[in-house]
Amino acid sequence: MAEQQGSSPMFAIFVLTLLSLALFPYTIYRFCNAGDTEERVVKPWQTKGKGKKSIIAHAQGWLTCSNVTLVALWILWGLILLYTQHSASDTKPFDPYDILNLQPGASSADIKRQYRKLALEYHPDKNPDPAASKYFAEYVTKAHTALTDETAKKNYEKYGHPDGPQPLDIGIALPEWIFSKDRNTAPLVLAGLVLFGILLPLGVASWYLLRSNKFTGPNHVMHETMNIYFRSQLGVKESQGLSRIPDTLVVAMEFITMPTPNEQGRALEELRKTVLRIHPELKDKSLFWNRKTAVKKVHMLLLAYLSRREIPVSLENDLKFVLKKSPIFLEEIVKIAQIPHHPQQMWGWYEPTKAAIQMCQCIVQAVSTDIRKGGGAKTKGPSESAIPLLQLPHFDQDLLKRLGRKQVRALPDLFLMQPEDRRDVYAFAGLSSSQQEEVETSLMAMPTVHMAAHCVVDGEESSEIMESDIVTCAARVVLTRHSHLTPGFQPESIKGSGVQAYAPNYRGTKMEKWSLILCDPNQNQVWGVAPISLVEAERNGATLVQNLAEMETSSSGDKHDSAVKELSDSHKKKANGHKEEDVSPSLLLSNPKTAALITKMLEGQLQDSGSSAAVVKSTPNGGPALAKDAEVQGQLVEVKFPAKKAGRYNLQLMCMSDSWIGSDVSILVTVRITEMSKADKEGRTYRGKALPLDNEAAQSAGEADEEDEEDEENGEYDSEESGTEESGNEDDADDEDAESESSQAG
Repeated sequence: MAEQQGSSPMFAIFVLTLLSLALFPYTIYRFCNAGDTEERVVKPWQTKGKGKKSIIAHAQGWLTCSNVTLVALWILWGLILLYTQHSASDTKPFDPYDILNLQPGASSADIKRQYRKLALEYHPDKNPDPAASKYFAEYVTKAHTALTDETAKKNYEKYGHPDGPQPLDIGIALPEWIFSKDRNTAPLVLAGLVLFGILLPLGVASWYLLRSNKFTGPNHVMHETMNIYFRSQLGVKESQGLSRIPDTLVVAMEFITMPTPNEQGRALEELRKTVLRIHPELKDKSLFWNRKTAVKKVHMLLLAYLSRREIPVSLENDLKFVLKKSPIFLEEIVKIAQIPHHPQQMWGWYEPTKAAIQMCQCIVQAVSTDIRKGGGAKTKGPSESAIPLLQLPHFDQDLLKRLGRKQVRALPDLFLMQPEDRRDVYAFAGLSSSQQEEVETSLMAMPTVHMAAHCVVDGEESSEIMESDIVTCAARVVLTRHSHLTPGFQPESIKGSGVQAYAPNYRGTKMEKWSLILCDPNQNQVWGVAPISLVEAERNGATLVQNLAEMETSSSGDKHDSAVKELSDSHKKKANGHKEEDVSPSLLLSNPKTAALITKMLEGQLQDSGSSAAVVKSTPNGGPALAKDAEVQGQLVEVKFPAKKAGRYNLQLMCMSDSWIGSDVSILVTVRITEMSKADKEGRTYRGKALPLDNEAAQSAGEADEEDEEDEENGEYDSEESGTEESGNEDDADDEDAESESSQAG
């Protein structure tokens, strides 16, 4: 029996095959999606020219972990290929003509001449290299013998080798050193096979299974975190406001298990002093300081970050982790708040839903929650209208006071200015040129949402909503930004799966997410929530405002709607002394009449869709005609909910962003639910109409009618109340008694 032995060249071919099966499809996938990598992340606030990157920036964009790994795998693939080509000579069949560099059928003189030439190159007397001597003895000499010796030549022609039939060489596609006969290395080889061939795969599989069982949902949140948020004392509460959301957020198990090495002791003490300077009221709160070290660290990092204070360098990575996970945990808090927490309830909680989304806004734009919850005239903080200004880069309360001297107290005050006037205001407030550019970019990136909605029942021609119906609140949404009217902006560039928010203070990138919430704030009820991406709404909004701008410039004649002329006149009044051609086109979006026109368009689209349940009716000159000229429709978003008890409900449909403060919008939605009749509940009618009968049912109904007619002729019928058979003679007797009594009384 032939002895088994390893074959390193065959093992290399085996590894090359496995690597090719994985590497080729993955590379094709990466190249097919490489062109869409930037397109999937839309940056509509990045105007043309500002988005140009340097060569170093492009290189840094390509030097990702996955790209470097892909290149390393291809280098490894090339090295293995070179090795297999180099070692392929060991596995070639014996060919004397190829060894002597001769053509098949060469003459004896050519064979002797070529043999002498190779002997001068590889003979041990001419070349002292042992490899050359081995090659000469095993290949050159045997090749010469196979072509000159008759016996050897016959063996070669018959068996393919000059020495006659060769034993079967069984090679296994494993390295040769695995089959070493050395007693000292054999145990090491066996241990390596057990370790890397059995224990390591089992360990990796066990680790993966245990790790996957720790997480749940598409956001991969730990089960312990969900239990804490849902059931613990620090979980989501019915009336939980913005001030209490951080207490729930920081107790996530991912934060509790964060390592806190001793090297961070000095940085934590410095962070504690910073937090106490910002919030001196925390000094005497023992509940804040008696928590676990990791929880305190996370809470202090959030407080310092939201106040835009400097974070110690050793804690920067921890802050990045906290900011990366916080929006995910807040999204889970919103989901928990939507769940009906009592068997008799069919709705979620409004207060924690709104507070969690507002907390996410504060984290993305680095705005303190104390300012948001304390805004108003009764406090020393900024007014409610001035709070959105604090999300702008380099803005703080001291800068707001300086801007107040220039009559800038809210975002609309900045939008209604010319760009030159805004820069003068920035310079007066003490901002440098680079800081002014960041503020302008943030202003151009701020979204404005326009929305119109109505409620219908799917599959029903009537607008009537009855108890237990599944109702659809259909909304048409359009999103606009001031950057849409910058020269050279193309609405077609807005495509992909999401839009990146402009958040210069946020560590990392944040994709904009929106939530459509149908709620009753007075009753703290959430009827339905739909998480959405408004990429389509923004693309349609950019096209719409550009069309409106073009229509406005040509509205001097009678070509367009009177509403556009009115808008153009109002726009010209905003010039404030500037020449008409110098007026910024972004003033079009700052004009309240523009928002009214867009809303009328959306309402007209809802009416054109065939539904008569629109909440707000558009004026004859406002919506549909203008929408037809603009040739743009809003993105259709639906929120489904079950109809509750009969009554009239004044609800709010809110569109809230998790990345921007002051961009939320809400509209009134009136829902009238009628009570089901007794026949509807019993299934004999549907929405007040008799159910259609098939042929068999109609035939049985006809037979039943004939029986009823016969019973009536016989003076008998079935009682609907008792189902018993009653006699008509008894009724006649009762009637006769009654007549006799009445005659006696007369």
